Amino acid sequence: MRTSVRSLVLLGLFLGLLLSGPSPASAFAPASAQLVAGPNVKVIRDNDNAPCPDRPTPEFDCANFMQNEPPLAADPTNPDVLISGGNDFRLIPLDPRVQGTWLGYYRSEDGGRTWTNTFLPGFPGDDSPEGQASPLRGNFFAGDPVVAFDSQGNAYVGGISWGSRESAVFLAKYTDHGKTYSHIALVNTVPDEQGQFIDKPCLTVDNTGGLHDGTIYVGWSRFAEIVVVAHSTDGGQTFSQPVIASGTRAPTRTCALAVGPDGTLYVVWRQFAFGTSRDALIFNASSDGGRTFGFARTLQIITPYDQERNRPDTFRATSFPSVAADENGVYVVWEDARFQGSSRVLLICSPDGGQTWTEPVKVSEPGRGHQIMPQVAADGTRVGVAFYDSRHDPDFDPRRNIGDALDVYYVEFPSGCPLSGPGVEVRVTDRSFNPNLRIFDTPSGAQPFIGDYIGLAFAGERVHVVWTDNRDVSPQPPTNPPCNPRDLRTLTQGCRNQNIYTAAITREPEP
Repeated sequence: MRTSVRSLVLLGLFLGLLLSGPSPASAFAPASAQLVAGPNVKVIRDNDNAPCPDRPTPEFDCANFMQNEPPLAADPTNPDVLISGGNDFRLIPLDPRVQGTWLGYYRSEDGGRTWTNTFLPGFPGDDSPEGQASPLRGNFFAGDPVVAFDSQGNAYVGGISWGSRESAVFLAKYTDHGKTYSHIALVNTVPDEQGQFIDKPCLTVDNTGGLHDGTIYVGWSRFAEIVVVAHSTDGGQTFSQPVIASGTRAPTRTCALAVGPDGTLYVVWRQFAFGTSRDALIFNASSDGGRTFGFARTLQIITPYDQERNRPDTFRATSFPSVAADENGVYVVWEDARFQGSSRVLLICSPDGGQTWTEPVKVSEPGRGHQIMPQVAADGTRVGVAFYDSRHDPDFDPRRNIGDALDVYYVEFPSGCPLSGPGVEVRVTDRSFNPNLRIFDTPSGAQPFIGDYIGLAFAGERVHVVWTDNRDVSPQPPTNPPCNPRDLRTLTQGCRNQNIYTAAITREPEP
C-alpha cells in the first residue's frame, strides 16, 4: 500500500505513525540466480603484525594500528578505479600532538585487488609543500570520511577536522581519476566558543548531465540542532553558505544525500527522540541545486537499534539511514529493532520523488541475529543493500547486544519501486570477526569501536563493499589492550591491528 505524503504533511509529526503500519515482512523469495563474493582483500597496507622496521608512514602502517569507518566510490569513467577512506590512527606512536585519527585516503586501479594508502595533506608532521599549504595544517584531528566522483573522473574526499580554535567541514579534490592531489577547501568552520559541534558529513555529486550537472553537495549535522547542506559549482574551489534542510531545531547526528536523474537533491537524516517527539527518519528535497529546500517530512517513526556507548564489552551501534536514487525510485534503508529487540534492515521507496512512499520491508530475514549499518545503492538496473549481520553468532540472544561474531552481507533486487523479487543474497565476508575487541583507549578505559557505517559502490557489472574488520587483531589477554599505543616496540603483537577490508561481488550467469 502506498500513502500520499502530500496529504499527510498536514498531519505534521503524525505522518511517521501513519506510515509505520504493521511489522514489515520479508518481501522476496530466494532467487535461482547466484551472487558470488570474491576474495576478501585488505585495503590497508601494513606488515601483518611483523616487527616495525622503521616508522609508520601514510603509505605503510608498520605500526599495525586501527582504521575504520570506510566509505566507497567507483570512477564512472573507469570502473577499475575505486577510492575509499578511513579514520586512520597510525600516527599516534609518532607525534604527541596526535589525539586520535587523521583521514586516510585509499585508492585502487585494478578493481579493488590492490590498494595504495596515503593521508590528506596537513597532518601533524607533514612538511611537504601540499601539507604546508593545507588549510587543515595545525589541526589535531581529521576523520569521518565521505567520498564521491564526478562525471569527469575527479575524486572528492570530505570529512570533519578539529583544531584548537575551531572545527571544520572540508573537501579535498583529486584529479586524474583520483590519483593527483589538487586542493582542500574549507566548506564551513565553527569557532569553538560558539559551543556547536559539526558531525557526520555526507557528500554527493550531480552527474546527471542536467541543469545542475557537476554541482557538489556537502551536508552535515550541527549536533543536537539542525542538518545543513552547502554546494559548489566550481569543482570544489568554493562553497555556498550552508542552507538549513531540517527546518526546525531537533537532536540530529547524521545525514545522507542522493541526486535523482532529474537533478533533484534528496537528504535524509535521523531525528532523535526529544520532548514528546519520537525517534524518526526525516526527509527533504531541493530542486534548485541546493539553494532552497521544501518542507521537511517525517518518513518513519522508528524503533532504533542503538547499542550502548562507552561500555568495555560492546561496540557502538546507532540506527542511521542511507539513501539512493535512480530513474525508478528513491530508496531509504535503516536498521530497526521493532522485532522483539532483533534489529533488521528495512527499506522504503518512493516512485515519484518523495511524494508517496511504500510500506517498509525487510531486505533479508535470516531467522536470527542482528543487522546493522546498512548502505543502499541504485543504478536503474539494480538496488543493492550491504550491512553487518550477526546471524553466525553462536550465542545470539535478541535481549543482548551484538556478540563476538559479525559478518557482512549483500542483498540485490531489480530496480523499481515498489521492489519486485526475487532478491539475491550473498555473504561477503569469508570469516566472522569479533567487533567487541577493546583496542581503543578512552578516558574511561579500553573500549571497542568499529565506526558507524560501511561503504558500497557499483562499478560496471561488479559490486564492491568495504567494511571495518578485526580479523587481524591478535588474541587479547584480560589486561587488553596489552600494548602501549605510543611504543613501537610493543605494537608488533598486533593487539590493535584493526583493518579495512573489501570484496568484489559478481553475478553468475543464469542457468
